[in-house]
Amino acid sequence: MVSASSAAQTARPPVRPLGLAVATSQAMTAVSAVRALPGGRLLVNDVGGRRVLLLDSMMKTVGVVADSTKASRYPYGRSPAGLLPYRADSSLLIEPATYSMLVISPQGSVVRVAASPRTQDIQFMLGWPNGNAGFDARGRMIYRTVPSPIRRLSTSGRGDEGSAHGGGTLVRLDMLTRRLDTAARVRVSVPRIHSIRGNRGATVFVPVIDPFPESDEWTVLTDGTIAILRSDYHVDYVDADGRVTSGPRIPFDWQRLSDSAKVAVLDSATREYERMRAAQGRPTSREGLPAPVAVDASELPDYRPAFSTGTIRADAENRLWIRTNSPMARGNRPVYDVIDRNGRLTDRVAIPSGTTIIGFGAAGVVYLGVRDAAGVHIARTRER
Repeated sequence: MVSASSAAQTARPPVRPLGLAVATSQAMTAVSAVRALPGGRLLVNDVGGRRVLLLDSMMKTVGVVADSTKASRYPYGRSPAGLLPYRADSSLLIEPATYSMLVISPQGSVVRVAASPRTQDIQFMLGWPNGNAGFDARGRMIYRTVPSPIRRLSTSGRGDEGSAHGGGTLVRLDMLTRRLDTAARVRVSVPRIHSIRGNRGATVFVPVIDPFPESDEWTVLTDGTIAILRSDYHVDYVDADGRVTSGPRIPFDWQRLSDSAKVAVLDSATREYERMRAAQGRPTSREGLPAPVAVDASELPDYRPAFSTGTIRADAENRLWIRTNSPMARGNRPVYDVIDRNGRLTDRVAIPSGTTIIGFGAAGVVYLGVRDAAGVHIARTRER
Protein backbone atom coordinates (compact mmCIF):
# COMPACT_ATOMS: atom_id res chain seq x y z
CA MET A 1 0.00 0.00 0.00
CA VAL A 2 1.34 3.43 -0.99
CA SER A 3 1.35 6.01 1.80
CA ALA A 4 -0.24 9.44 1.39
CA SER A 5 3.23 11.02 1.62
CA SER A 6 4.62 8.78 -1.14
CA ALA A 7 1.61 9.50 -3.35
CA ALA A 8 2.09 13.24 -2.89
CA GLN A 9 5.76 12.97 -3.84
CA THR A 10 4.88 10.92 -6.94
CA ALA A 11 2.40 13.56 -8.10
CA ARG A 12 4.86 16.42 -7.69
CA PRO A 13 7.37 17.34 -10.43
CA PRO A 14 11.07 16.94 -9.66
CA VAL A 15 12.91 19.97 -8.30
CA ARG A 16 15.17 21.82 -10.72
CA PRO A 17 17.57 24.71 -10.04
CA LEU A 18 16.92 28.30 -11.04
CA GLY A 19 19.08 29.70 -13.82
CA LEU A 20 22.33 31.47 -13.00
CA ALA A 21 22.52 35.17 -12.18
CA VAL A 22 23.61 37.44 -15.04
CA ALA A 23 23.92 40.71 -13.10
CA THR A 24 23.84 41.91 -9.47
CA SER A 25 23.09 45.36 -8.05
CA GLN A 26 24.94 47.42 -5.49
CA ALA A 27 24.07 46.89 -1.84
CA MET A 28 20.83 48.39 -0.55
CA THR A 29 19.34 48.52 2.93
CA ALA A 30 15.99 46.71 2.72
CA VAL A 31 14.00 46.08 -0.47
CA SER A 32 10.22 45.68 -0.20
CA ALA A 33 9.24 45.62 -3.89
CA VAL A 34 10.55 45.85 -7.44
CA ARG A 35 8.78 46.79 -10.66
CA ALA A 36 10.04 45.55 -14.03
CA LEU A 37 10.04 48.17 -16.80
CA PRO A 38 10.49 47.86 -20.57
CA GLY A 39 14.04 47.23 -21.78
CA GLY A 40 15.01 45.25 -18.70
CA ARG A 41 15.09 48.28 -16.39
CA LEU A 42 13.90 47.96 -12.82
CA LEU A 43 12.32 50.22 -10.21
CA VAL A 44 13.40 49.31 -6.67
CA ASN A 45 11.70 50.39 -3.45
CA ASP A 46 14.57 50.49 -0.94
CA VAL A 47 12.47 51.08 2.16
CA GLY A 48 15.49 50.89 4.46
CA GLY A 49 17.30 53.59 2.53
CA ARG A 50 14.04 55.55 2.03
CA ARG A 51 14.44 55.87 -1.71
CA VAL A 52 13.22 54.53 -5.05
CA LEU A 53 15.97 53.70 -7.53
CA LEU A 54 16.00 53.09 -11.27
CA LEU A 55 18.31 50.29 -12.42
CA ASP A 56 19.29 49.33 -15.95
CA SER A 57 19.24 45.78 -17.33
CA MET A 58 22.67 45.08 -15.81
CA MET A 59 21.45 46.16 -12.36
CA LYS A 60 23.44 49.39 -12.38
CA THR A 61 21.78 52.38 -10.69
CA VAL A 62 21.03 55.00 -13.35
CA GLY A 63 18.59 57.26 -11.51
CA VAL A 64 16.91 58.19 -8.23
CA VAL A 65 13.16 58.61 -8.54
CA ALA A 66 12.47 59.62 -4.92
CA ASP A 67 14.63 59.87 -1.82
CA SER A 68 14.82 61.36 1.64
CA THR A 69 17.36 64.12 0.99
CA LYS A 70 16.29 67.72 1.51
CA ALA A 71 17.07 68.55 -2.12
CA SER A 72 14.85 65.81 -3.50
CA ARG A 73 12.11 66.97 -5.83
CA TYR A 74 10.00 63.97 -4.83
CA PRO A 75 10.68 63.27 -1.15
CA TYR A 76 10.47 59.82 0.40
CA GLY A 77 8.99 60.11 3.90
CA ARG A 78 10.08 58.48 7.12
CA SER A 79 7.50 55.72 6.81
CA PRO A 80 7.92 52.93 4.22
CA ALA A 81 6.20 53.75 0.94
CA GLY A 82 4.48 51.21 -1.34
CA LEU A 83 5.44 50.54 -4.96
CA LEU A 84 2.62 49.01 -7.04
CA PRO A 85 2.13 48.11 -10.72
CA TYR A 86 -0.30 50.58 -12.28
CA ARG A 87 -1.81 51.02 -15.75
CA ALA A 88 0.16 49.46 -18.61
CA ASP A 89 3.85 49.73 -17.66
CA SER A 90 3.46 52.66 -15.27
CA SER A 91 3.86 52.36 -11.51
CA LEU A 92 2.39 53.95 -8.41
CA LEU A 93 4.38 55.00 -5.36
CA ILE A 94 2.10 55.45 -2.35
CA GLU A 95 3.62 57.84 0.19
CA PRO A 96 1.87 57.50 3.58
CA ALA A 97 3.68 60.41 5.22
CA THR A 98 2.05 62.90 2.83
CA TYR A 99 -1.01 60.82 1.82
CA SER A 100 0.11 61.22 -1.78
CA MET A 101 0.57 58.95 -4.79
CA LEU A 102 3.31 59.42 -7.39
CA VAL A 103 2.59 58.08 -10.88
CA ILE A 104 5.86 56.86 -12.41
CA SER A 105 6.17 56.44 -16.19
CA PRO A 106 7.60 53.35 -17.92
CA GLN A 107 10.78 55.42 -18.39
CA GLY A 108 11.14 55.78 -14.63
CA SER A 109 10.18 59.44 -14.16
CA VAL A 110 7.39 60.94 -12.05
CA VAL A 111 4.67 62.30 -14.33
CA ARG A 112 1.94 63.17 -11.84
CA VAL A 113 1.29 63.52 -8.11
CA ALA A 114 -2.18 62.91 -6.69
CA ALA A 115 -3.77 62.75 -3.27
CA SER A 116 -4.74 59.36 -1.85
CA PRO A 117 -8.45 58.74 -2.48
CA ARG A 118 -8.89 57.10 0.92
CA THR A 119 -6.42 58.36 3.51
CA GLN A 120 -7.73 56.16 6.34
CA ASP A 121 -6.71 53.04 4.40
CA ILE A 122 -3.35 54.20 3.10
CA GLN A 123 -1.35 51.77 5.28
CA PHE A 124 -3.28 48.85 3.79
CA MET A 125 -2.45 49.96 0.24
CA LEU A 126 1.31 49.67 0.64
CA GLY A 127 1.53 45.93 0.06
CA TRP A 128 3.52 43.82 2.52
CA PRO A 129 2.62 42.75 5.18
CA ASN A 130 -1.01 42.85 4.01
CA GLY A 131 -0.47 41.14 0.65
CA ASN A 132 0.46 42.34 -2.84
CA ALA A 133 -1.88 45.22 -3.63
CA GLY A 134 -2.66 45.94 -7.28
CA PHE A 135 -5.37 46.92 -9.78
CA ASP A 136 -8.12 44.90 -11.45
CA ALA A 137 -9.19 45.02 -15.11
CA ARG A 138 -11.45 48.02 -14.39
CA GLY A 139 -8.68 50.07 -12.79
CA ARG A 140 -9.90 49.57 -9.22
CA MET A 141 -7.28 49.22 -6.51
CA ILE A 142 -7.27 45.87 -4.70
CA TYR A 143 -5.97 45.73 -1.14
CA ARG A 144 -6.64 43.93 2.11
CA THR A 145 -7.98 45.30 5.34
CA VAL A 146 -7.19 43.46 8.55
CA PRO A 147 -8.71 43.13 12.02
CA SER A 148 -7.01 44.75 14.98
CA PRO A 149 -4.49 42.80 17.09
CA ILE A 150 -5.96 40.74 19.90
CA ARG A 151 -4.91 42.05 23.30
CA ARG A 152 -5.81 40.52 26.63
CA LEU A 153 -4.56 41.70 30.00
CA SER A 154 -3.21 39.22 32.52
CA THR A 155 -2.66 40.05 36.20
CA SER A 156 -0.82 36.85 37.02
CA GLY A 157 1.83 35.96 34.50
CA ARG A 158 0.23 34.37 31.47
CA GLY A 159 -3.27 35.13 30.34
CA ASP A 160 -5.70 34.02 27.65
CA GLU A 161 -4.64 35.56 24.35
CA GLY A 162 -7.84 34.54 22.53
CA SER A 163 -8.25 33.26 18.98
CA ALA A 164 -5.30 33.51 16.62
CA HIS A 165 -7.36 33.86 13.45
CA GLY A 166 -9.81 36.37 12.07
CA GLY A 167 -11.48 37.47 8.87
CA GLY A 168 -9.69 39.76 6.47
CA THR A 169 -11.38 41.48 3.54
CA LEU A 170 -10.07 42.10 0.04
CA VAL A 171 -11.64 45.33 -1.16
CA ARG A 172 -11.91 47.13 -4.51
CA LEU A 173 -11.54 50.90 -4.53
CA ASP A 174 -12.73 53.00 -7.47
CA MET A 175 -10.06 55.70 -7.68
CA LEU A 176 -12.45 58.30 -9.17
CA THR A 177 -15.69 57.80 -7.27
CA ARG A 178 -13.96 56.52 -4.10
CA ARG A 179 -16.53 53.76 -3.91
CA LEU A 180 -15.37 50.75 -1.91
CA ASP A 181 -16.80 47.25 -2.14
CA THR A 182 -15.83 43.73 -1.09
CA ALA A 183 -13.97 41.50 -3.55
CA ALA A 184 -13.41 38.44 -1.35
CA ARG A 185 -12.97 37.20 2.20
CA VAL A 186 -9.67 35.73 3.33
CA ARG A 187 -8.44 33.97 6.44
CA VAL A 188 -5.99 36.17 8.34
CA SER A 189 -3.64 35.37 11.17
CA VAL A 190 -4.28 38.07 13.76
CA PRO A 191 -1.25 39.21 15.78
CA ARG A 192 -1.70 38.51 19.48
CA ILE A 193 -0.18 40.62 22.21
CA HIS A 194 0.33 39.25 25.70
CA SER A 195 -0.07 41.81 28.47
CA ILE A 196 1.60 41.41 31.85
CA ARG A 197 0.87 43.67 34.80
CA GLY A 198 3.78 43.99 37.19
CA ASN A 199 3.74 44.46 40.95
CA ARG A 200 3.83 48.24 40.63
CA GLY A 201 0.93 48.35 38.21
CA ALA A 202 3.00 48.89 35.05
CA THR A 203 1.83 46.93 32.01
CA VAL A 204 4.28 45.31 29.63
CA PHE A 205 3.19 44.04 26.20
CA VAL A 206 4.98 41.19 24.44
CA PRO A 207 3.98 39.48 21.18
CA VAL A 208 2.75 35.92 21.24
CA ILE A 209 4.97 33.69 19.11
CA ASP A 210 3.14 31.46 16.64
CA PRO A 211 5.52 29.69 14.22
CA PHE A 212 2.68 28.41 12.00
CA PRO A 213 0.06 31.16 11.66
CA GLU A 214 -2.56 29.76 9.29
CA SER A 215 -3.78 32.30 6.77
CA ASP A 216 -4.67 32.72 3.11
CA GLU A 217 -2.16 34.44 0.84
CA TRP A 218 -3.11 36.49 -2.21
CA THR A 219 -1.81 38.53 -5.09
CA VAL A 220 -3.07 40.28 -8.25
CA LEU A 221 -2.19 38.85 -11.67
CA THR A 222 -1.13 41.05 -14.59
CA ASP A 223 -4.65 40.83 -16.07
CA GLY A 224 -6.17 42.14 -12.81
CA THR A 225 -7.49 38.79 -11.55
CA ILE A 226 -7.15 38.18 -7.81
CA ALA A 227 -5.45 34.88 -6.94
CA ILE A 228 -6.10 33.63 -3.39
CA LEU A 229 -3.99 30.76 -2.06
CA ARG A 230 -6.13 29.04 0.55
CA SER A 231 -4.66 27.40 3.64
CA ASP A 232 -5.72 23.92 2.42
CA TYR A 233 -3.42 24.51 -0.60
CA HIS A 234 -5.62 25.35 -3.54
CA VAL A 235 -6.10 28.62 -5.48
CA ASP A 236 -9.31 30.62 -5.93
CA TYR A 237 -9.41 33.16 -8.77
CA VAL A 238 -11.69 36.22 -8.59
CA ASP A 239 -12.19 38.33 -11.73
CA ALA A 240 -13.30 41.97 -11.99
CA ASP A 241 -16.97 40.91 -12.17
CA GLY A 242 -16.71 38.92 -8.95
CA ARG A 243 -16.79 35.49 -10.63
CA VAL A 244 -14.86 32.87 -8.67
CA THR A 245 -13.17 29.82 -10.16
CA SER A 246 -11.23 27.31 -8.08
CA GLY A 247 -8.21 25.23 -8.94
CA PRO A 248 -7.71 21.68 -7.64
CA ARG A 249 -5.97 20.78 -4.41
CA ILE A 250 -2.26 21.10 -5.06
CA PRO A 251 -0.37 17.87 -4.26
CA PHE A 252 2.05 18.27 -1.38
CA ASP A 253 4.24 16.12 0.81
CA TRP A 254 2.52 16.92 4.09
CA GLN A 255 4.73 16.47 7.16
CA ARG A 256 2.97 15.29 10.30
CA LEU A 257 3.94 17.00 13.57
CA SER A 258 4.14 14.79 16.64
CA ASP A 259 3.64 16.28 20.10
CA SER A 260 7.40 16.31 20.68
CA ALA A 261 7.98 17.92 17.28
CA LYS A 262 5.52 20.71 18.14
CA VAL A 263 7.40 21.43 21.38
CA ALA A 264 10.70 21.50 19.49
CA VAL A 265 9.26 23.91 16.90
CA LEU A 266 8.07 26.28 19.62
CA ASP A 267 11.43 26.19 21.41
CA SER A 268 13.25 26.95 18.16
CA ALA A 269 10.88 29.82 17.30
CA THR A 270 11.32 31.36 20.74
CA ARG A 271 15.12 31.22 20.50
CA GLU A 272 14.99 32.75 17.02
CA TYR A 273 12.80 35.60 18.30
CA GLU A 274 15.33 36.37 21.05
CA ARG A 275 18.21 36.14 18.57
CA MET A 276 16.54 38.59 16.20
CA ARG A 277 15.86 41.08 18.98
CA ALA A 278 19.50 40.89 20.08
CA ALA A 279 20.70 41.38 16.48
CA GLN A 280 18.51 44.49 16.22
CA GLY A 281 19.96 45.88 19.45
CA ARG A 282 16.62 45.54 21.26
CA PRO A 283 16.19 44.26 24.84
CA THR A 284 15.82 40.52 25.46
CA SER A 285 14.67 38.47 28.44
CA ARG A 286 18.29 38.43 29.63
CA GLU A 287 18.14 42.22 29.93
CA GLY A 288 14.96 42.59 31.89
CA LEU A 289 12.33 42.11 29.20
CA PRO A 290 9.66 39.52 30.08
CA ALA A 291 10.35 36.14 28.51
CA PRO A 292 8.68 35.59 25.13
CA VAL A 293 5.28 33.93 25.21
CA ALA A 294 4.46 31.21 22.68
CA VAL A 295 1.18 29.58 21.77
CA ASP A 296 0.41 26.29 23.44
CA ALA A 297 1.66 23.24 21.57
CA SER A 298 -1.92 22.00 21.29
CA GLU A 299 -2.74 25.03 19.11
CA LEU A 300 -0.27 24.04 16.41
CA PRO A 301 -1.64 22.13 13.41
CA ASP A 302 -1.10 18.38 13.12
CA TYR A 303 0.70 18.92 9.81
CA ARG A 304 3.33 21.49 8.93
CA PRO A 305 1.64 24.12 6.69
CA ALA A 306 2.56 24.02 3.01
CA PHE A 307 3.47 27.72 2.97
CA SER A 308 4.09 30.68 5.25
CA THR A 309 3.05 34.33 5.28
CA GLY A 310 4.25 36.48 2.38
CA THR A 311 5.31 33.59 0.14
CA ILE A 312 3.29 34.08 -3.07
CA ARG A 313 4.20 36.08 -6.18
CA ALA A 314 2.86 36.15 -9.74
CA ASP A 315 5.16 36.23 -12.76
CA ALA A 316 4.67 37.92 -16.13
CA GLU A 317 2.86 34.84 -17.48
CA ASN A 318 0.35 34.88 -14.59
CA ARG A 319 1.83 31.83 -12.95
CA LEU A 320 2.05 31.75 -9.16
CA TRP A 321 5.36 31.06 -7.44
CA ILE A 322 4.82 29.78 -3.91
CA ARG A 323 7.71 29.43 -1.48
CA THR A 324 6.93 26.18 0.28
CA ASN A 325 7.90 24.85 3.69
CA SER A 326 9.86 22.03 2.05
CA PRO A 327 13.52 23.07 1.71
CA MET A 328 15.77 20.69 -0.16
CA ALA A 329 17.81 18.34 1.97
CA ARG A 330 21.11 19.48 0.47
CA GLY A 331 22.11 23.05 1.13
CA ASN A 332 18.73 23.98 2.66
CA ARG A 333 17.75 25.69 -0.59
CA PRO A 334 14.24 27.21 -0.69
CA VAL A 335 11.86 25.47 -3.09
CA TYR A 336 9.05 27.20 -4.99
CA ASP A 337 5.97 25.45 -6.38
CA VAL A 338 4.98 26.99 -9.73
CA ILE A 339 1.21 27.01 -10.36
CA ASP A 340 -0.33 27.64 -13.78
CA ARG A 341 -3.34 29.87 -14.55
CA ASN A 342 -5.70 26.93 -13.87
CA GLY A 343 -4.32 26.37 -10.39
CA ARG A 344 -2.31 23.25 -11.27
CA LEU A 345 1.23 22.47 -10.16
CA THR A 346 3.52 22.44 -13.21
CA ASP A 347 7.06 22.99 -11.90
CA ARG A 348 9.24 23.08 -8.79
CA VAL A 349 12.25 25.38 -8.62
CA ALA A 350 15.04 25.60 -6.05
CA ILE A 351 16.86 28.89 -5.52
CA PRO A 352 20.20 29.47 -3.76
CA SER A 353 20.29 29.30 0.03
CA GLY A 354 19.84 32.69 1.70
CA THR A 355 17.91 34.24 -1.20
CA THR A 356 14.27 34.96 -1.95
CA ILE A 357 12.31 35.83 -5.09
CA ILE A 358 11.26 39.49 -5.04
CA GLY A 359 9.88 39.93 -8.55
CA PHE A 360 9.74 38.96 -12.21
CA GLY A 361 10.39 40.49 -15.58
CA ALA A 362 9.48 39.58 -19.14
CA ALA A 363 10.89 36.57 -21.01
CA GLY A 364 11.54 34.46 -17.92
CA VAL A 365 13.53 36.99 -15.86
CA VAL A 366 13.51 36.36 -12.11
CA TYR A 367 14.78 38.88 -9.57
CA LEU A 368 16.31 37.55 -6.35
CA GLY A 369 16.99 39.35 -3.11
CA VAL A 370 20.43 38.36 -1.78
CA ARG A 371 21.57 39.47 1.68
CA ASP A 372 25.19 39.62 2.79
CA ALA A 373 27.28 41.70 5.21
CA ALA A 374 27.02 44.76 2.94
CA GLY A 375 23.22 44.72 2.73
CA VAL A 376 20.67 43.48 0.20
CA HIS A 377 21.62 42.99 -3.44
CA ILE A 378 19.26 42.29 -6.34
CA ALA A 379 20.34 39.55 -8.71
CA ARG A 380 18.87 39.34 -12.19
CA THR A 381 18.52 35.68 -13.14
CA ARG A 382 16.74 33.66 -15.78
CA GLU A 383 14.11 31.04 -15.07
CA ARG A 384 16.21 28.32 -16.72
